[in-house]
Amino acid sequence: MGKASRAKAVRQGAPGSGKKSGSPAGKKSVATTLAQKLTTWQATLGLFVFLFVLFAVTADYSGAERPNDVHWSAIVGWSIAKLGSLDMEKFQLTLLDVRTWLFNVGPLESGSCVSGNAVMLPGSHCRSDRFPGSILLSVPFYFVFGTTKIFAIAPATLSAVTASAGALTFLYRAMLRIVTPAVALGSVFLMAFTTGIWTVAANLPWTHAAVLLGLGIGVWGMSSQRYATAGLGYAFAILSRPHTAIVPFGVGVWESIQKRSVIPALKVGLLSSVGIAGLLIYNRINAGQWTLLVGSYEYRPDAVITAPGAGAGAGSGTKWISELRGALISPFRGWFVLSPYLLLLLPGLVRAWKVAPSWVRGSAIGGLGYFLFQLAGNNFAGGLGYFGYRVTIEPLFALVPLLALCFVTWTAQAKWRLITFTALASAALWWFAWGAMFYRLPVGAGFDVWKFDFVQPFADGKFGQLFLAALLAAGLMSVLVYVWRASAEPAARIESTVDA
Repeated sequence: MGKASRAKAVRQGAPGSGKKSGSPAGKKSVATTLAQKLTTWQATLGLFVFLFVLFAVTADYSGAERPNDVHWSAIVGWSIAKLGSLDMEKFQLTLLDVRTWLFNVGPLESGSCVSGNAVMLPGSHCRSDRFPGSILLSVPFYFVFGTTKIFAIAPATLSAVTASAGALTFLYRAMLRIVTPAVALGSVFLMAFTTGIWTVAANLPWTHAAVLLGLGIGVWGMSSQRYATAGLGYAFAILSRPHTAIVPFGVGVWESIQKRSVIPALKVGLLSSVGIAGLLIYNRINAGQWTLLVGSYEYRPDAVITAPGAGAGAGSGTKWISELRGALISPFRGWFVLSPYLLLLLPGLVRAWKVAPSWVRGSAIGGLGYFLFQLAGNNFAGGLGYFGYRVTIEPLFALVPLLALCFVTWTAQAKWRLITFTALASAALWWFAWGAMFYRLPVGAGFDVWKFDFVQPFADGKFGQLFLAALLAAGLMSVLVYVWRASAEPAARIESTVDA
């Protein structure tokens, strides 16, 4: 897109309204200048740094009560980087839990790798069944920051912080193609600080940060019709969680249908299949089998096919519906309770769909497919040890472009809707800020999926925590309000604002 058309597009999103700029022309000039600055690569880098710093400050580097998923991914990254090995038998008791995510390769003399008490025979090993994407993401960080003598979670946490910030930065570049810079920034801020990205993906090295980085590259590639780049991004997401393949399938097929060309589907499909090939090769090395799933994941396909909603291998169609309900309205993990401003976007879905580019629609289709499939093979609670939701982060990320258009075409078109949306978003910022800074639940403790965790600090009299979280939330919201007012941008959709 040339400079003239870019300036025209920005002007379409910045008519200039405000009281401090003097003449209407002056107001428009100031607003346009800010809008233009927000589209530059310097601003994008600044956004990445901001996200990285805030995530890094609130992340968990001790991992004192880290979940199994986190431990048996990070320790493998450390072992590869510092010991050059995938063998975990020496580290069976490095996490005090009755169950590991280990499995045995070769016969054992006694015990079980799963139970952490395996006695090995020559040539046999205990190996982790965690997916390789997040493991490989942590390896360079352990090369630089790790030590050979002692395993520590901190380098892996830093890799999750970096990947989460990177994913949102790519998303921002994609969003600049469909909405004004103020709306793009607001969308990324809310995804960063009012969802499980802050309290899960960027808090400890779960698999989600690696998946999100792949999805971020994918959505950026699709938004600029860089189909090969998108495919490689999706490949890394697949390497981190194999069923993410649903997203590039939906995106590639839909793009080809809309473009009336097989090229998008072929490029996205072939390049994203590199992730499947990589997973097969990794499992051949790690487990001695040409397979996509090993260890505790082996039962998941049967659970999905024969018993949807089977979190532990036994479910039903009714159970699946229960999982979907919980993922949406449970106070413990539900989208519409923990991120309630989403409710103010839903009425705009029809309008948004009508104006959405093909890549936005394809991403939404892929995200919805992922959401349904994920909850057919896992339960919505997603374990313990964190605030917010975890297993549904990825589909929400894929839906962000369409939801931003919902905001543009419906929510921001009436003052009462915008005020209500802002209030709900501010509330979500408050409790996610508290969750990121202070929430700690010992792994293995009991929980109630219909209990709202943010009630606890009030019950415990932790008013200092609540005040600090409110200050941070207010600071973040003030940034959004400033950008919205200073850029004087209406909620008008524009075709493109930047050669992203």
